[in-house]
Amino acid sequence: MTNETPTNVGALARAPDTIPMNRIVLLGTVLGPEGSHALVRLASGEVQRLGLGDTLDDGEIIAIEIGQLTIADGGRSWTLEQPGR
Repeated sequence: MTNETPTNVGALARAPDTIPMNRIVLLGTVLGPEGSHALVRLASGEVQRLGLGDTLDDGEIIAIEIGQLTIADGGRSWTLEQPGR
């Protein structure tokens, strides 16, 4: 098994007809012994690899599960779900 990302993933994440371009989208999650990470595409088109405790949309990432990312900001929290899961 490899941890390398296929070369077409970045292009697909930015393709206008693949997923909505005007909002934050969870592209995928990786759960492993070295920690959990999420691949997120921002509304700007930038793709970021984020982990627990990182900041996204003024909130803190508090949980990463298969196909889900939970963010807390103040007294509220919300979950992003990976499209198509």
